[in-house]
Amino acid sequence: MIVVTGATGNIGRPLTQALAAADQQVTAVSRHTAAVPEGVRHVAADLAAPAGLKPALAGAKALFLLLSGDLHAAGAGPADIIGQAAASGVRRVVLLSTLGVVTRPFGPTRIAMRALEDTLRESGLEWAILRPGGFASNALWWAESVRAQQVVAAPFGDVGVPIIDPADIAEVAAACLLEDRHAGGVYELTGPEVITPRQQAAAIAGALG
Repeated sequence: MIVVTGATGNIGRPLTQALAAADQQVTAVSRHTAAVPEGVRHVAADLAAPAGLKPALAGAKALFLLLSGDLHAAGAGPADIIGQAAASGVRRVVLLSTLGVVTRPFGPTRIAMRALEDTLRESGLEWAILRPGGFASNALWWAESVRAQQVVAAPFGDVGVPIIDPADIAEVAAACLLEDRHAGGVYELTGPEVITPRQQAAAIAGALG
């Protein structure tokens, strides 16, 4: 069985679907009750209380670990989730990290994520680490301002990042969960090119005429 945390999000949802389509037993974990694909078990749990994950992890062989924003805050203990996974008999953990641990390594959340990567490496479990760049889906945050005002607001209009579709991240995660050859891999995931918010705004304007 494979456990997917953040199973109702932009990555977790397509990942859960991909694993189910591959005839895997899947447990989808989210904070609240949610609809999941047929044949997938759902468990409501809060990752801030790792002991509550025991029912989800029972009998699991692999875990996809995606942390919500509050689990990056000071005083949070995401390393305890890895400990709980090991104690439950999980053999492989695929961690969603961020490209920011390389490009902006001294930010507080980046330091914490790097420490979590190190915890996973030293856990004795099989592991893989995914470091995506910006999410293409973040452009949806502009939908209302574009609709109402024809405005895209971004703090650094000419700073480009290599954005990637979350569905592509999910495909990589599925491969890491299912294939032994990815054990010990650290994958930096980017899209086909660097793009700035100004270029994204131009593309939206072109699409809208």
